[in-house]
Amino acid sequence: MPIYRVIIDGQETGEPIIASSYADAYFDVASTMPLTYQTDVTLVAVEQTGDNHSIQ
Repeated sequence: MPIYRVIIDGQETGEPIIASSYADAYFDVASTMPLTYQTDVTLVAVEQTGDNHSIQ
């Protein structure tokens, strides 16, 4: 599974998201942070996790 860096309005949050797809990662961000229609959310895939879903 990819690990995504989360950048909101040009500022990196420092909290990576592990999700099976870009859409799942975006949903995770949207469900845990107060976003508005004007909020710019950028997700950058940085690495893949192993089969055991741990960060390597």
